[in-house]
Amino acid sequence: MGKTLVWQNGKLLDKHDAVPRIRRFGRAPAVIMDAADYRSTITNENISGRVAHRRHLKEHDMVEIGDNRPAWMDTHLEVMAEAKATGKTAEQVNPTVKPKDEVPFSFEELSDRDLDALDAE
Repeated sequence: MGKTLVWQNGKLLDKHDAVPRIRRFGRAPAVIMDAADYRSTITNENISGRVAHRRHLKEHDMVEIGDNRPAWMDTHLEVMAEAKATGKTAEQVNPTVKPKDEVPFSFEELSDRDLDALDAE
């Protein structure tokens, strides 16, 4: 089986030799800070914290860009998974699906999760 390498401090290291990105102190869980306060562009009110942010978006029927995958990506990923499992090409599984290099979109529309999913193909 192959090695997993990670890029850290300008060097490729074995995954097990690299320093974890989240440092834990003893047995305490890692804590993620709450989102910073911001002024709403919808109502101009101050929004503080993730809960208030989600509630504010829901109250105004808004969706945060980057949280949802474009519809074409789910189909694309399903086809790629089937192609990999069956040994066929994506075009053999579904002729309407283009290879990822031909799909017109902006990477700014994708979240890190989406980009990781495309890279995993």
